[in-house]
Amino acid sequence: MIEASLNKLAIRGIRSFDDKHVQVIEFYSPLTVIVGHNGSGKTTIIECLKYATTGDLPPNTKGGAFVHDPKMANEKEVKAQVRLRFWNVNRQRMTATRNLQVTTKKTGALSMKTLEGILAKTDADGGEGKRNTISTKCSEMDEEVPLLLGVSKAILENVIFCHQEESNWPLSEPAALKKKFDDIFEATKYTKALDNIKALRKERTAELKVDRERLKFLKADKDKAERMRRELEDAINKEQRKQTQVEELKAEFERLKEINVQHYAEATGFQRVFEQFETLKQRKAMLEDNRKHMLDGMTVMTETSDELQHMLSNFNAHVASIEAKRATQIDLREKEDSALEDLRRRERNLASTQGGLIANKRNFERNVRERESAIREVAKTHNFAGYDYSPLEDAKIVEFVDKLHDLVRRAEADLRKLQADGARRERELQSELDRLAGSKTTAVATKKSKQEQIGKLNDKIRAAESTFDTVSSLDAEIEMLEANIARTEEQQAQLEAEIRELRFDEKIREKAVEIRQKEAERDKISAELSALNRQADSRAQLAIKRNEMGSKQGHVAASVASHGQRFKDLVGSDLEAETMEEKITAAIGRKDRELQEAEAAASASNRNISQLQTSLNIAKQSLKTNSDEAKRLEKVLTEALGTDYTSIEEAMKVTDEEIVFRQNAIANREADTQFWRNILHVGKSRHKCHACDRGLSATEAKTMSKHVETQIQKLTSDAGMKEQQEELEQWQAEGDKFRNLLPSESTLKELKNKTIPSLEKQVADESAQLDAVQEEVEEAKAKLQRAKIAARDLQTLKGAATLVTRTLSEVKDLKSDIERLERELQSTGSLKTVEDVQQEVDQASNDIKNLQREQGSLQADKEGKANRLRSYGDEYSRQTLRLGQLKGQQERRQREEAALRELRETQAQLHSELKELDAAAQAAEAPWREKNEELNRSRTERANGENEAGLQVGLYQSSLSEVESKHRACQAYVVEGNDRKIREAEAQMESIRTEITASTTSRASIESVIAELNTEIAKADSLKSNISANIRYRKEEKEIEKVQEEIEGIDIESAAKSRKEFNSVYKKNLEEETEYQNNWQLAKGELAQMVENRKKTERTLDSDYKNIDKQFKEQLIKTKVSEFANNDLEKYGKALDNAILRYHSIKMDEINDTIGHLWNKTYQGTDIDGIRIVSDHDEATSTSTRKSYNYRVVMVKNDVELDMRGRCSAGQKVLASIIIRLALAESFGQGCGVLALDEPTTNLDQENINALAEALAEIIRERRRQANFQLIVITHDEGFLQRLAAHDVLEYYWRVSRDASQKSVLERQRVGI
Repeated sequence: MIEASLNKLAIRGIRSFDDKHVQVIEFYSPLTVIVGHNGSGKTTIIECLKYATTGDLPPNTKGGAFVHDPKMANEKEVKAQVRLRFWNVNRQRMTATRNLQVTTKKTGALSMKTLEGILAKTDADGGEGKRNTISTKCSEMDEEVPLLLGVSKAILENVIFCHQEESNWPLSEPAALKKKFDDIFEATKYTKALDNIKALRKERTAELKVDRERLKFLKADKDKAERMRRELEDAINKEQRKQTQVEELKAEFERLKEINVQHYAEATGFQRVFEQFETLKQRKAMLEDNRKHMLDGMTVMTETSDELQHMLSNFNAHVASIEAKRATQIDLREKEDSALEDLRRRERNLASTQGGLIANKRNFERNVRERESAIREVAKTHNFAGYDYSPLEDAKIVEFVDKLHDLVRRAEADLRKLQADGARRERELQSELDRLAGSKTTAVATKKSKQEQIGKLNDKIRAAESTFDTVSSLDAEIEMLEANIARTEEQQAQLEAEIRELRFDEKIREKAVEIRQKEAERDKISAELSALNRQADSRAQLAIKRNEMGSKQGHVAASVASHGQRFKDLVGSDLEAETMEEKITAAIGRKDRELQEAEAAASASNRNISQLQTSLNIAKQSLKTNSDEAKRLEKVLTEALGTDYTSIEEAMKVTDEEIVFRQNAIANREADTQFWRNILHVGKSRHKCHACDRGLSATEAKTMSKHVETQIQKLTSDAGMKEQQEELEQWQAEGDKFRNLLPSESTLKELKNKTIPSLEKQVADESAQLDAVQEEVEEAKAKLQRAKIAARDLQTLKGAATLVTRTLSEVKDLKSDIERLERELQSTGSLKTVEDVQQEVDQASNDIKNLQREQGSLQADKEGKANRLRSYGDEYSRQTLRLGQLKGQQERRQREEAALRELRETQAQLHSELKELDAAAQAAEAPWREKNEELNRSRTERANGENEAGLQVGLYQSSLSEVESKHRACQAYVVEGNDRKIREAEAQMESIRTEITASTTSRASIESVIAELNTEIAKADSLKSNISANIRYRKEEKEIEKVQEEIEGIDIESAAKSRKEFNSVYKKNLEEETEYQNNWQLAKGELAQMVENRKKTERTLDSDYKNIDKQFKEQLIKTKVSEFANNDLEKYGKALDNAILRYHSIKMDEINDTIGHLWNKTYQGTDIDGIRIVSDHDEATSTSTRKSYNYRVVMVKNDVELDMRGRCSAGQKVLASIIIRLALAESFGQGCGVLALDEPTTNLDQENINALAEALAEIIRERRRQANFQLIVITHDEGFLQRLAAHDVLEYYWRVSRDASQKSVLERQRVGI
């Protein structure tokens, strides 16, 4: 098999590699070792290999960290290049070049961008060959290079060129580990085709379902179209017959209509006579009624009509002159009101000012009294003579105030002198006290300093004495330690002799030889097992197909059992799997015909119910409209009538009576007034009632006079007149309102008595008919629903029948495959079964584990002895160190005893000096205390004297303030001249009161004139109304006479005779005409409906069912083809899914076998028997058709599996990760024999390092025959390099180091130099 390999790598400007010079490394086969100290740039080589092959930058290198820093190169811009030359899987030499650029921004930050790369192929035509560029796009290179190397990008990233920081990924968290393994297994690649097949089949299944439904509907449409064509032919024949009938009825109707029109034209004369007679009668009745109402509220006048018209035309001018006079008087009244209000406002202002002046005068008198009282009190207090009389003159008061000012000034001077003398005495005493305090403070401070020195010495002495207590037993402890050291040396020598006698290293090597022999034996048996496993595929296929056949037969049996009863109910016979689909298809045809008949019956019933519902809705709407109108009219009438009236007629009668009463009252106002005045005059002059001619007592006469005067006042006042006029207008408006409501009352009676009962009867009859038709509709619907359910159930059974037929076909195919596999297995044979060989492999593995366990036991014993030996050495070192410490403590104690003696001597000297300082402090204390007491006494005496003087000054000032405040208030009153202002205000108020009296009198005279004018206007309005009423009355009388003359001129008897003759003939003819018209309209409507139905059917056939036969045929072909294609997709998907599962199982077994083999060879401990990768089904993401896996690395101990993550040491983690990567490279990297290990010895102890070197050497020896096998090892461990060299697997290695300018350089060296 042709495989890819690496040739050379050129690096420039990457990390610590110089950007000016190119460093080149060549990769050898089978092993390339790169050695260098930490930080020299070894890992950079792996990073460059990964970047060149995948295009991925190392972790944490965003922002330009992968490129050589421009600051280190003293450049603003650095360009880097990685060039890899390799052989592709076809052994063609390829070159992949990638370029980067890093620029320093103005802010100091770095900006990195990827430049164009090159992927080129060299043709081996001779010499260096001709280079052909394949691609320059980085995205294309990222996809192309892994394909050329024959491995996936995930293998390059996670296995071949795994970064040191990510090398322990096999023991990472479960989610990250699952992602890594899914990428390595290329789950998306292998399952993409399966997902596409499933998605396609799902899509096609949905489409097939739609196609089946469409086919079903197309078949129904096709049948319906054929039925509609037949119905169309029948409809055309019926339409022709109906057209003939309509034409005959129309001709007869036109003939009768012409006859009746002529007869009616002859009879219109008497009809007009009757209408004119009725109109004149109604007009006469209306005019007489109006005339009667006018007499009720009118006084008949004897003047002629012309005289009345002349009086009415001149009346407005007379009234206008009276109103002009009244307006003039009203203006005068308003002016008088304004002037009177201004005078009263001025009066109020003067009264307010006068009150304030009087209050000031009272305050002045009170202040004068209080001033004289204060002067007498102060004079008595301070012994001033000559001020005990009243009233005091102004000069005497001024003299008293000046005396008080002098007294205050003298007291303030005495106080200031006393304060100055006290302050001077206090300063002298304070100065002397400060001098004595300084002497005292010096002595006390010196004493305190000596006391602090003594305290510190006491602390040092106590500390030294306590130290002596802790080291009191030093000598005894030193002697005991010397004896222990001698005993430890003797035990150490005995243990070293015992270890040499046991020969642990020789025994461990013997066990290792036995283990390798057993492993060789197990490898041989494994090869035999592999050969048998190749046959196992056929056996596994046979078992899978048998299981699949049994499963499908079970599905058929289960389907027959579950659908048997329903099949018998719908089809009428027992279910047989072979004929199930055929019988169901025949039953579906029968059910479709039943369904069509039920649909036709339901459609006819629906048309009937639709017609009834339309008629009923119209009737209900009309009933609702009329009922709402009746309610509205009833509400309007109720609101208008209220609770006072029961009908409009009653209300109009009452309002007419009220109108007449008030019109009479207004017209007879003067007569009523004269009547009441006569009664009053008779009652006062004769002492009797003028109405009943009865004598009155004095009390009765008084009561009667009061009542009569009230009535006269109502009749003669403007308010009474206005009230009567307003009442008349209100009653007239009320009467108009009721007259307007007469048509509404008539309409309401018509609605309640005729219209609404008729509509209610129609609604009831049609509702009853609708209920009966609805029952028929419900029965038709139920029948249709049962037919649909049966058709749907048959379609469901048809799907199940199709599945059963397809499953039976698959069972037949599986039987054929099983017979073929059985023949193949019978042709080959073997003495051993797979189970027997597997038992031998397991036995060999158990033997290896036992040997490894014994080897581990020897190793544990060896380590135990070595640990004891190291503990003896540690104990010896610890005791020797302790002995030196104790001897040092002994010398330090001697020095501390000498220092303690010096401290005690110093302590005694300080105590002596402290006694002397005590005496000096006591001597300075007595004078300071005496002087301090003298200062306190002086301060007390000074404060007492100043307080007494201050009280005297305050007393004088208080007396002065009291007298001065009263004196100033009295002077202010006199200066302002308040007495003069009071006199002036009184004079002004008297003048204003005189003006107010005159204005009031003038306004009263104007008011009387206005009242007289109002009376005249009221009388004029009443007279004008009466004149207008008389004029209207006379016009109505003339109109009645005119109407009566017209009535008498009509010949009503001859008209009645003509009408009688017309009614006897015309009614019969009209009924006959109406009957023919109804029949013609009915036939015409039926014809129109037939034409519309025919056109509708034709439009439906042309639009909805056009080309329906062709569509049905095409859909039938499409549906059948889709069914066969879907069955093929299902078979192919299952085969591919089984292949993926099998591939995953084989690969996991292969990986775990390699891991177990390498672990047993490499790991030298006994705590872990082996490790393996366990793949569990991911129930969260798995489906019934495709499995998803979770992965974990486990370690096995005594046949118990434990998760390795979190339970292993750092060294075990590193070793397990390396072994897993080796196993993955073995399984998945066969197309590319390259593997790079970066620092594989990290955290490994020396024995595991040696075992790893031996395992790698064995892998190299096994793969040496493979031309493209290349193992790249990067390490800083020189010893690991020498161990690899000892196995004769390398001749040269590469050393990475830093030159003088700290740039990384590559140098090839020979092993051993």
